[in-house]
Amino acid sequence: MANGDALNITTSKRKKLVNELKDPIYRQAFIEAHTKDTVAFQLRKMREARGWTQGQLAVKAFGDSKLQSAVSRLENPDYGKYSVSTLLNLAHVFDVGLVVRFAPFSEVVDWDLSKSEFTLEPPAFAQDKALEVSTPTAAPTLAPQQTNIFMIHAAPPVGFYPDDSFSVTWEQAYRVPRRRLHKRQRE
Repeated sequence: MANGDALNITTSKRKKLVNELKDPIYRQAFIEAHTKDTVAFQLRKMREARGWTQGQLAVKAFGDSKLQSAVSRLENPDYGKYSVSTLLNLAHVFDVGLVVRFAPFSEVVDWDLSKSEFTLEPPAFAQDKALEVSTPTAAPTLAPQQTNIFMIHAAPPVGFYPDDSFSVTWEQAYRVPRRRLHKRQRE
């Protein structure tokens, strides 16, 4: 398939989805399903990529293999009752970033249409090649299959935005007292 054909398919899919999203009931159902599916699929993909069973993830995340059923629920797209603290704990276990934020529909649509192994299975910190980039002078150009835009996704690196308007440290963004941050680092 030529690049033009792929672009036409993506453009037509985008137009169709944007048209469907004009219905407020569809919009609400889309965001709910999209969020539940994405989190569930990401958890499963990351766990399987590491060769872990649900029981092994339960031990790493919750300290008890008997909580395998909790991992099973979290990987079920119909469940969807994720707490931010549970997601933060899982992000720590997988050594990936977690961003929970409200987003414009355009970002969600673009993310939905550009899902790939990269977006569904973010690399752990040590394997994140994007961190090897020296101080960027302009926003990097990401191929559509590498777009990490969604309500829950890996954060862009510091300096991602050309004017550095969002280039703040984690401590600044969340106003974490230094003593609490140092305590976390010692754990």
